[in-house]
Amino acid sequence: MIVCPHFRDIEYGIIESFNRLGVKVYPFFFSVGMDKWHYIQRFKNKLGFNVDDFLKKEKIKFNKRLLIEFNKINPDIVYVIQGRWMDAETIKYMKKSAFIALYLWDMVSLFPEMIDSFAEYNIIYSFDQQDTNFLKKKGYNVKFKPSGYDNSVYYPMFVEKEYDIAFVGAMYPERVLILDELIKTFPNLKWMIYGEYAPTRKPLNWLKWLLSDRRKYYKNKNIEKEKVNEVYNKSRIVLSIVRDNQKDGWSSRLTEILGTSSFQLTNYFSSVEKEFSNCLVMYKNLDELKLLIEFYLVHNEQRDKISKNGYNKAKSKYADDIINQVIIDDYKIWLRHRGLCEDK
Repeated sequence: MIVCPHFRDIEYGIIESFNRLGVKVYPFFFSVGMDKWHYIQRFKNKLGFNVDDFLKKEKIKFNKRLLIEFNKINPDIVYVIQGRWMDAETIKYMKKSAFIALYLWDMVSLFPEMIDSFAEYNIIYSFDQQDTNFLKKKGYNVKFKPSGYDNSVYYPMFVEKEYDIAFVGAMYPERVLILDELIKTFPNLKWMIYGEYAPTRKPLNWLKWLLSDRRKYYKNKNIEKEKVNEVYNKSRIVLSIVRDNQKDGWSSRLTEILGTSSFQLTNYFSSVEKEFSNCLVMYKNLDELKLLIEFYLVHNEQRDKISKNGYNKAKSKYADDIINQVIIDDYKIWLRHRGLCEDK
């Protein structure tokens, strides 16, 4: 049973991966909290009203629904992704008969309320090395599990390079600042930037974008994974701008870009340098990023060599099936410790 919020359709790739590994999957996907349908609560939140009672009620409803489905299915494994809405008592109940694993695809600092439930999981996986070390010191059973990628979606297409620089992702303020500065420095390059730069729910921002030259650079919309794969393949340089709150590790974007055999420029992290030193190029500040763009746009052979190294590493170590096999192996270890057969 996979318990996962809707996010970039990654949840469907996870199902397909486990199916390929011979595991039957029961999905429990959800949109909980103040999603786009809770107009009144979202409006109150923007006005500064306290919405804690609403969120508590949503969490209670979520856990009740989850336990109903759990009892119907009686799964061997419950694989929880993110875990913000999990109640400790719910985990404790499920752990009586199932192996309960949590994958943190957000930093612990973003949702500290999750920590109250950590002791109930059989194992916790984290994509961030510093979070992994932090939780180990707290005494939790934690393992570093890097982000993988769906190689049925992200793969080399061997097409002509139409764009000089591409970026695909959420338009967080720190990312926009970097992109704006790069556009200012390289206005004549062929840019391809996808993400909600000025969403229609903010009409003044949307109108400002519509009437400005930003339309030339920012497409101001999200795209499907298949289109992302195409954009990466058609770009000489793909930027991967990690959020400021990440300490040490890598997001799914990193391996997705490598999986297309595209050349990647990304933020410096020690764990990324250790694992991908000859597979991509990292920058430590904006000035260095500008110099790297200038260099690699004209040095095709070096760029191609690095991107091929990245593709070979991603394909051999970070395809979803390889990454998800870890969960199955840990489940088998758990069974052996309980003295149970692996074909439970």
